[in-house]
Amino acid sequence: MSPAVVAEVWPSAAARDQALWRRTREAPGGLLLVPPAFTLEQLLAVLTRGLGPPHRPQPLEPLAGALLVQGLLEDSEAAARVYAGLAAGRRLPVRLWRLLVEVKAAGLDHQAVAELARREASPGLAGLAALLQSYEAALDRLGLADQADQLAALEQLLARGERPAPARSWQGLAVHGVLWLRALDQRLLTALAGMMPVRVEMTLT
Repeated sequence: MSPAVVAEVWPSAAARDQALWRRTREAPGGLLLVPPAFTLEQLLAVLTRGLGPPHRPQPLEPLAGALLVQGLLEDSEAAARVYAGLAAGRRLPVRLWRLLVEVKAAGLDHQAVAELARREASPGLAGLAALLQSYEAALDRLGLADQADQLAALEQLLARGERPAPARSWQGLAVHGVLWLRALDQRLLTALAGMMPVRVEMTLT
């Protein structure tokens, strides 16, 4: 049986690599035994890999998510009008995809966003609701699960008292140097806190 360890998480790969490099320099002889070390995004991917039966939806990779959103923008006249002023930005599809995932992680579907758009009389929110509806339909049609869907599957597993295989030897989780947490991150850490101690270190620098 593997020894119990505390897994460590950083907000980015650069922050993780810098911390591990510093520890290596300070270690006697440069020998460092590294515990499981991830970024927040890697943590979700590692814990949800291989969950469920073979017919479960396949994970949607970030690049594929951005390409999917780009295709939806090109196919939707309404979305094209709403985002016309931003269309020249090459990172727009990436940012929109991450926004859609965050909206889903916050527990909202396209109907909830559409209702908010009506209350606020907001064309921007109406466009977001239409894009989210197209995105949800595309995921169902393609048999894909984005990060919000993968997190929901992990929450169901943990609620049954099970542990994903990579975390069975972890006795805790330490999150280092975060400035903020996304809705996705908050839900993930809250779910994990039900099975192990979770420590989050916030930083202002």
